[in-house]
Amino acid sequence: MKAFFIFISVIVLFAIVSWVLLSFVLVSDEQKIRWVIEKGRHGIQSGSLLTFSHILAADYQDSSGMDRAMLLSTLQSLFHEARNRRLLILKESIRVHENRAEADIEFVLQADLDHSQLSRALAGSRNDARSLRVYLTKEGRQWVISRTEHAKP
Repeated sequence: MKAFFIFISVIVLFAIVSWVLLSFVLVSDEQKIRWVIEKGRHGIQSGSLLTFSHILAADYQDSSGMDRAMLLSTLQSLFHEARNRRLLILKESIRVHENRAEADIEFVLQADLDHSQLSRALAGSRNDARSLRVYLTKEGRQWVISRTEHAKP
C-alpha cells in the first residue's frame, strides 16, 4: 500500500512539473501575448472587469487619453448596456522586442444594444471591422497591456 501512495505521489509531482514547464518555461512570448488577447476577448464576451484589471498595466494609457480607470468605467457601461456581446478577431500580428511587444488586431464587435448614447455611437458600424494596435510590456513573466491606439483597418 505504501508503494502505491509513493507511485501516485510521483505521478502527481510529474504532472505538476510538466504543467509548470509547459505553461511558463517552454511557452514563447508570442503565445503568452496571444493568451492576453484571448483573455481580453473572453472578458468582453463574459462582461468581466476582473479579467481586464489583470491584463492592463497600472499606468495604462489609450491614444484618446483614457487611463486604466476610465477604460474600466467605459467597459462597465458597455457591459451594462450591451447584451450578447461577441468579439471576433479577424487578424492579429504580433512583434516581440525583448520586454516590449506590439500587436495589431483587426476585430468585429457585435452586440445587442439598449437605446442609449452608446447605441447611437455604434449604430451602423457595429459590424464593421476595427483595428487596434496594442503595446504590451513584460512584468516578470506576465505580459500586460500598457497602451492602445485605434486605427482604421
